[in-house]
Amino acid sequence: MNKKTDASTSIVGQLIDKLTPLRNEFADAAPLRKVEILWEIGDHLVRSGVNSAHNTGWKVQERSYISRDMLTKGYQVRGRWSSIDHLHRDLPRLKDYSSFRDLFPYVVGTLRPDAKMEAHLLASVRDAPSCEARALLQGLKGAHVVPRKRDASKEEKSAIQAMDVFLAAVDEFLFRTEPDLVCGSRRMLGDGQVDWFSRACLALAGAVQASDVGSIERDDLPAPWRDFAGKIPFMLAGTRGSRFRSSLDKKRLATVASQLQWSKSLSGLQQLRMTRPGE
Repeated sequence: MNKKTDASTSIVGQLIDKLTPLRNEFADAAPLRKVEILWEIGDHLVRSGVNSAHNTGWKVQERSYISRDMLTKGYQVRGRWSSIDHLHRDLPRLKDYSSFRDLFPYVVGTLRPDAKMEAHLLASVRDAPSCEARALLQGLKGAHVVPRKRDASKEEKSAIQAMDVFLAAVDEFLFRTEPDLVCGSRRMLGDGQVDWFSRACLALAGAVQASDVGSIERDDLPAPWRDFAGKIPFMLAGTRGSRFRSSLDKKRLATVASQLQWSKSLSGLQQLRMTRPGE
């Protein structure tokens, strides 16, 4: 077993030790506490340097009773709320966890709800009381959501998932990754790769032509970035990707494109982290 494998195995073992008590507490926890547990699970993943909750989730699931789905949800909840205080601010009176569970894909997505979207979200909640669902949505005013239409194609669902995970990975990269790994000697992405992802976000936002994006070698990219890059041909396709693109928060994508450019230098990264909205 090589050193890289040894380190990976060690991290998985440490995660299992930390997360098992949370997993055991989850089943009988109160609704808000369940969401707090997911956040704490995600925070452990972030602090352990996990870049792909999916890959790590499989390894943890193979060696414990902690499910990959729980780790993935925890990672996404941690990406949605940067602190437990922010979570409490948005969900001050969560009384029914089923509402949160059913609306979870919207909570960690990329569009802001309007009146039409709110009606669609309420109609999507099957078993949760409508008043609780409405209260949850009220608590999420200003939150980012993305519509998961029940008739979405397999390609759309896959693209939505890749987008969600990618945006969480970008947030982690820009605001919580060691600077040397972002723009220093041990950088995870080269300037050319950062430029490509910036152009891809601008194309999805409609700010540049799809033909301006070009191609990228994906083999050496971190998993969330690689998966997102693999979906770009579909996302930018004419009629096939049009419904997917109509669901995107174009302002956020344009912001991400700009932030990626700032991250190419240490001074830019420091300035970016000093002026992060909502912090």
